[in-house]
Amino acid sequence: CNFSDGGPDHNPKHNSVRLAQLAHFIKQNLDMSVSGVTYPGRSYTDPAERIMPLLNIAMQGISLSRKRMEPVFEAALKNRGSMDQVREACKDNQALTEATMESLRPSIELLNERFGCVSLKGEPLGIGSPGTQEEITQLFDFLSRIDASVEIGKMNKVHIYKCEQLFK
Repeated sequence: CNFSDGGPDHNPKHNSVRLAQLAHFIKQNLDMSVSGVTYPGRSYTDPAERIMPLLNIAMQGISLSRKRMEPVFEAALKNRGSMDQVREACKDNQALTEATMESLRPSIELLNERFGCVSLKGEPLGIGSPGTQEEITQLFDFLSRIDASVEIGKMNKVHIYKCEQLFK
């Protein structure tokens, strides 16, 4: 059972979220999957939203900035204004990917340290790591068992509705 406040990353109305839940359902060999969205203006009923004020307190008095990279890597990302653009630049460039991750490491470590001190009702906050490219590929492999035309990175309606086996 998954609850969400309906934000873009977890909204079960979005195809990318539906496909991620379907892949999780298949991977975990579940019997049932239920998704719930909290009522607008009542996001405090969502467990993830209840922790937000505590996270804000944990972040009091800190400033985050990434570590500077070598000039060649800085130049490669200079005009990239979004994470999608940064990911696209790093897509086929392992050295740029590693330099970017190393540049972000101090900020990630500081956030993990601060958030690691947070607890809600005596329960410590669980800090996870983002999915690796290998894990994402494995999830897509589960979807490709249903429809081989599913592609990583092509989650909008135009691409998804071409995957006829998913919508039978």
